[in-house]
Amino acid sequence: MQRLTATIISLLLLGLFSLGLPQIQAQSRKSSRTPRPRLFDDFGSLRHCDLTARLDNFAIQLQNAPKEQGYIVVYAPPVNSRGDEVLSALKDYLINTRGLESEKVTTIYGGRNDKPSAVRIQLWLAPPGAPALEPAKFEVKPEAFKGMFDEHEAWDDIRFYSGEGEGDGISTSVSLEGFEDVLKHQPKSLVYVVGYHSDKSAPGAWRRITDEQVDVLKKRGFEANRFRTIYGGEQKEAKVQIWIQPEADPPPVKDAGPESPPKEAVQIGDYGDYELGNKDYERQAFKRLQEILRAYPGLRGCLIVRVGQPDPEAEEILESVVYNEVPLELLEGPTEPIEPDPEPADVLKLSEKWKTELATLSIREDRLVILFSKAHAGSTGSLETWAVPSAASLPDPEAIFKEETIANPSSTQPINNDTKLVPTISAESPKSASTQGTPRKP
Repeated sequence: MQRLTATIISLLLLGLFSLGLPQIQAQSRKSSRTPRPRLFDDFGSLRHCDLTARLDNFAIQLQNAPKEQGYIVVYAPPVNSRGDEVLSALKDYLINTRGLESEKVTTIYGGRNDKPSAVRIQLWLAPPGAPALEPAKFEVKPEAFKGMFDEHEAWDDIRFYSGEGEGDGISTSVSLEGFEDVLKHQPKSLVYVVGYHSDKSAPGAWRRITDEQVDVLKKRGFEANRFRTIYGGEQKEAKVQIWIQPEADPPPVKDAGPESPPKEAVQIGDYGDYELGNKDYERQAFKRLQEILRAYPGLRGCLIVRVGQPDPEAEEILESVVYNEVPLELLEGPTEPIEPDPEPADVLKLSEKWKTELATLSIREDRLVILFSKAHAGSTGSLETWAVPSAASLPDPEAIFKEETIANPSSTQPINNDTKLVPTISAESPKSASTQGTPRKP
């Protein structure tokens, strides 16, 4: 009797399950057919051209699928609403440059990225009927961060800008905001800025690039006593590392000790005549040379003066052009006076001026050598500054032209062999130097 009862119960359960199976299968098929947003692209901070190329591809996809919805998700530090700024810039490009409708793109701030010094950008596509996109949430604790915060290549050049607000297109860098976010959550941690130079770096480069980085970080409002600089030594490329460590921890990198002077000639700077026509820029270039010669008595300074060569064909073209002047009163709207660009510096006269100035600063004339050569193609003139060990060879002003010829042997542009290279250790003027075959400014 018990076996019969169990059999009956089993048959009843099996029947009920069979009746419900079609409904379960239908629900499963329905669930599998539910549209879902799909990830189109995922990247960090990019250069302007690379970034706009990614956005262009995204815009093309949305234009080809008019029923799909686009989503931009940004993970970035919450400081100063940087994430919202990045979202606004990206959407603005898609609408005003690529021509998408505003309703076609939805922006979402996803919170902090798992890497505090970097932004993370995701582009999503959602078909009709897809649920609203829910961004991922990274478990980030800025108060617990410890170690290397950032590392990047560094350039020891003169930073000079004639105006503010000039940028390189869409900026997606959030490094400074991420730094501020971490340090605000760690009021007692120290910041170590480690500088490395390469065998091509000018003397003292590591110090200048670390000092510049510290100045940038200090502007976020943190006390100067929280920063430490370390010389990391020589590596393949000049770079800067930023470390955040608890106050009780030892420095993250061992100091490499006093910097060794270069063994061969290294370039300090390369300045165009139009740049040097700006007084502030010219003073910074001179100051850089003067400071290196004063800090390293065993080095000589070298100037390579490159003078533009006349181009008869270009002059003929200019003479044949007819300019149509439009009276100002015919122009629509009020006209504002345009501030003229500074006149280009006379690099021949400037090299002599620098030599005289260095002598007044107790830097002997025999510690400065001046070489002359032609300017690069398309340049009207330039001035290069070099640091040269006493026992090392002077830089070859023709080397760049020889390298170009080797790289492009089919080039029809011959080297101008009429250009003379005249090392000058005395206080010769450009006029006296020209008697030795030195090119004069046309």
